[in-house]
Amino acid sequence: MQTGDAELVSSGLRMSSLRPAPRPLRVFRRLAFRFLHERRPRQFLTTRIGGVALGYWSNSKLAKEIYANAFERDERLILDRVVRDGSTVVDIGANIGFYTCLFAAAVGPRGRVLAFEPAPATFAALQENVRRNGFRNVELEEVALSDHAGTATFHVFPQGADAYNSLGASTAWGTVSAEEVTVRTAMLDELLAALPAESISVVKIDVEGAEALVLAGATRFFDRLEETVVMIELNEEAARQCGSSIREVLDRMQRLGYAAYHLTGDGQLAPIDEPAIALLMAMKARHYDAFFVKPAGAARLRT
Repeated sequence: MQTGDAELVSSGLRMSSLRPAPRPLRVFRRLAFRFLHERRPRQFLTTRIGGVALGYWSNSKLAKEIYANAFERDERLILDRVVRDGSTVVDIGANIGFYTCLFAAAVGPRGRVLAFEPAPATFAALQENVRRNGFRNVELEEVALSDHAGTATFHVFPQGADAYNSLGASTAWGTVSAEEVTVRTAMLDELLAALPAESISVVKIDVEGAEALVLAGATRFFDRLEETVVMIELNEEAARQCGSSIREVLDRMQRLGYAAYHLTGDGQLAPIDEPAIALLMAMKARHYDAFFVKPAGAARLRT
């Protein structure tokens, strides 16, 4: 694993890194992005979120929401409650490091972030964002977590749509992957076998349909976690292209002893029921961030 070279930024960032901007500021920043960047040739932007500097291209699918500090605001409010100072966070599918860097500030210098990203160009952007902030508590691994150790074909989408990069999905919401690359694969059970389970406050998985592959290679890892909160993005279209489904992911987590929750319209958490599963499997929602906990960790979500 590779570590940021410069000195860790001030621990004062820990209090606000995961919290999104207030609504009036989000609205203003979205309008500003529209007039300053949306209709112009792509530009490289740097936005500060809770003291964390994030670099990204203006034509990215996530650019407007990052610029407005509005990206996944409800999820971040949940994560802000459950990420512990001094704990370990595992970020699977780190992309350019949006969550990796916010987690690094949130856990502080006594904590640790383990981030995994297989796409070479995206991994380079992740490295640069970690370096930009001088984090010394982040460890990066250029690998696709899967159900086997070896190599696999990885679908890389055009610049700006790299959030769709996937082990199996080659189309996403009208966008077609631009190339295929061979990446190294590994199993979480092998990579993190020695990591103390009690140190892990959060595991985040966002792998564009390959979630079941990650879980298949991480049965022992997830089995020994007790109070950890797990956030998994569910996307039925991408999962089907990877030979899986949302139902398989939910079933795997249930067999490991986890209960599943989703965010309601008012930002609260509710158990995932059959109507919610049916909606997702009918692909009437693009993606869906679900939270999973065992009984020992349920109280953390109810805080």
